[in-house]
Amino acid sequence: MRTAAAVEHGYIVRLVQLSTLGFHVPHVHVDVADLGYGVDGVLGMNFLSDFNFEIRPDERRILVEKIVP
Repeated sequence: MRTAAAVEHGYIVRLVQLSTLGFHVPHVHVDVADLGYGVDGVLGMNFLSDFNFEIRPDERRILVEKIVP
């Protein structure tokens, strides 16, 4: 995985289910790497593309709604 600081090595796992932001998504492939820097996790656009989302840093909130096909 390339970051702004370096190339980080990790591995890919398939989760039975990922639960985040109030949603449960089955059968997700995730990259696992220790990025340090106090990062608990990063959601990529391959996950987020199924949602409309709004980030409100001043309120420390993320608003998310599932896109209905």
